[in-house]
Amino acid sequence: MIKYVTNINNICIIILLFFGILIYFPVGYHQFQIAWDDQWQVRNIYTESGFNYENIFEIFSYYYKGQYSPINQLYYIALYSIDKYNPTIFHFSNLFLHLFNSVLVFLLLKKLIKTTIYKFSIFDNSNKISLLASVIFLIHPCSVEVVAWISASKILLFSFFYLIGMLMYIEFIITKKNRFYVLTLICFLLSFGSKEQALIFPLSLILIDFLYYTKEKVKFKAVNKIPFILLSIIFGIITIYATDPNAFNNVFGKSDYTIIERLIFFSYSTFEYIAKSFLPFNLSYIYPFPYVIGDVIPLKLWIYPILLIISIFYFISYLKNPWVFFLVGFFVCNLILTLHIFPMKRFAITADRYLYLSLIASSFSISYLVFYFLTKKNRINKFLLMISLSVYLFYFSYYTFNRSKDWYNTKSLKKELIEIINKRSDYKDIMNINK
Repeated sequence: MIKYVTNINNICIIILLFFGILIYFPVGYHQFQIAWDDQWQVRNIYTESGFNYENIFEIFSYYYKGQYSPINQLYYIALYSIDKYNPTIFHFSNLFLHLFNSVLVFLLLKKLIKTTIYKFSIFDNSNKISLLASVIFLIHPCSVEVVAWISASKILLFSFFYLIGMLMYIEFIITKKNRFYVLTLICFLLSFGSKEQALIFPLSLILIDFLYYTKEKVKFKAVNKIPFILLSIIFGIITIYATDPNAFNNVFGKSDYTIIERLIFFSYSTFEYIAKSFLPFNLSYIYPFPYVIGDVIPLKLWIYPILLIISIFYFISYLKNPWVFFLVGFFVCNLILTLHIFPMKRFAITADRYLYLSLIASSFSISYLVFYFLTKKNRINKFLLMISLSVYLFYFSYYTFNRSKDWYNTKSLKKELIEIINKRSDYKDIMNINK
């Protein structure tokens, strides 16, 4: 890790840290969400029992209310040991994890740009492209939920190890040293121990291969993914039985929604996540399903599968470009578990926090396009582009700063819930507003 830090432009890291602290600093003084998971995920007997053999053995051996995230629980224990349930400690820790992840995004993108076999003239600006992408990722309004909500630390932690694992794998590709392969495996284990979403990690490694090898070599290199795939299968089984032992049956249509409905939700969610990643607005901490179970599917929802099919046919030729394939693949694969292909026991169709890792792909795409158009000779267009970029970044910063205030405590978050319930009366049975 020291090697990466010493080789980058320190100014880039300072800029990232400055932006992050400036925009998110108020979050450090928020309270616990005592009616939104913090009361059991953070404040529990495991957190209070400390680092002892019995407690650690139980954390790694049992599910806790449908959750298996032992590394995240150890994280809570460590923070509790500093000053018990001081929310400031927990909130600032979340903020620092987000800052670290933003730096890791910078390191990852810069490394990919400089070392892949598919290079473009625009990549001469590797520092600038990586920095802008990292800033966008850092200040993106959809990250507020992850940073401001203590119980979402699982996403920050799993992403932290996930990104380090990707960096280690790239180092393994470049140096051919087995220790980096072992470190990648370890990071995968730690990432899954933080959140089950990490079981998709092997797909990210395969996507990286497409940037470093020809298609023929990618097939050959698939052999070194076998340990990751086997672990991923094991992790998947653990996740399924932790959340719902009957989930295998639900995959084949025995859930609350039918397979057809889930395909519609898949299309709808995909477009919602794409829209929010590039231009977030009207963000919420709960996004209700479009209709109640048993009702007729609204006609307007059928447009989403049609749009998805049209989009696939339109963009399929662009996927021949390894970078486009990597970015699209990374965006989708890190959302695939939340797109309702597999039934989820959730009362919300989408969630901002699920976008966290996928934002890397959209942030890089935006950054690449900015510098691509900056290489054009038209000075007027360059000026307009810089003005537009400034407004875009200001919008993100302003929205993120103000959005974070909504997460101050349960009372402030409840205001948003009241508005949702007023619009959707059926949500009164799902969310108890008096809690």
